[in-house]
Parts: sequence; C-alpha cells; structure tokens
Amino acid sequence: MVKQWKIIAVAILLSFCIPLKGNAFLLDFNAFYLSDGLTSSTNTSSSRSVGDFALALNLNQDATLLLGAGINSISVMDNDGTNTTEWTTLDYGLKFVGFFDSVKHWGLGLTYNLVAQGTYKTASGTAHWRGTSAIISFGYNPIIANLMYFGIRLNYYMAMYNESSIDGNNYVNESNRRSYIYPTIYYSIRFK
Repeated sequence: MVKQWKIIAVAILLSFCIPLKGNAFLLDFNAFYLSDGLTSSTNTSSSRSVGDFALALNLNQDATLLLGAGINSISVMDNDGTNTTEWTTLDYGLKFVGFFDSVKHWGLGLTYNLVAQGTYKTASGTAHWRGTSAIISFGYNPIIANLMYFGIRLNYYMAMYNESSIDGNNYVNESNRRSYIYPTIYYSIRFK
C-alpha cells in the first residue's frame, strides 16, 4: 500500500511541476451509467458505471496540449438469475489531453494509470487485482457557456493486472486483463 501512495504522490507532483504556459488548466469529468433488467422465467440484470476526473495544466501557449493527474472508477455487475459476477476498479495516473482544432471542440485523451486496483467477485469467491491501466478517449465537446464544455466521448480501457490476492493482503504474480469500450458524457471547465 505504501508503494502505491508513493507512485500516486510522484504522479501528482509531476503534473504540477510542468511549466504553466499562460496559467491555463482544465478540470475534466467523464461519466456513464447503464442498467438493464429482464423479467421472464429467469430474471437477469446488469449494470455498468464509469466515472473519471482529471486536473490538467497547459503544455503550450494555445492550451491545446495539457498534462495532469486523474482518477477513474469502473463498476460492472452481471446477474444471470442465479449467480452474480462483479468487477470494480479504481485507478490513478497521468492524463494527456490534446485538442485538434483552435476552438477546442474535438479532443483526444490518453491516460496511463500507474495504479490500478481491481476486485473480481464471483459465486466462488473474491479476487483482488493490482497492476496498471490505460485509457484512450476521443470525442466532440462544444462550448456551452463561458469556460464550460459539454459533449460525448468514446473510450477504450485496458487494465493489465499483474498481481492477485484472495485475502487482499498476500499477493502473488498472476496476469489478468480486462478491456472495456464505453461511451461517456463529457464535461469540462477550462481556465485560460
């Protein structure tokens, strides 16, 4: 646990040591929720939720390239009428944001999470996973008010867990991967 907090502290410090070009930064938020239920001879249900937040600072004078720190959480639950399977993850890392046009409507986000902590629960037990993850996001987000942008994004998430534990304390080397493609509603406040 101490090692993870050191990595997080280094990531946050690095994001704030970037020279500020024009003193601009952005607050970035993405969210998605989906719930599905089927009532028949076998009742099934599923839910998906995603949220991420980042604070990024300018790398150039035009504020089209930014780098910062972010946190994201994903939760997936499936119930087949008998058994429930759940996967959750909480990840921390560095986020790069780039805009393709001068009005900053079309954007690309690249996130590398130095810490990814997942939990996978099935009827047979719970596994705790640790590793890293990455996210690529692309979308359109027009301005809706002074400094505020709102839009949609398509995201690809890939977790590369390299440690696993049954009790949450004693970890062994084990490779588990999880990928996820999902849309999000995007909201951003950009200070110039």
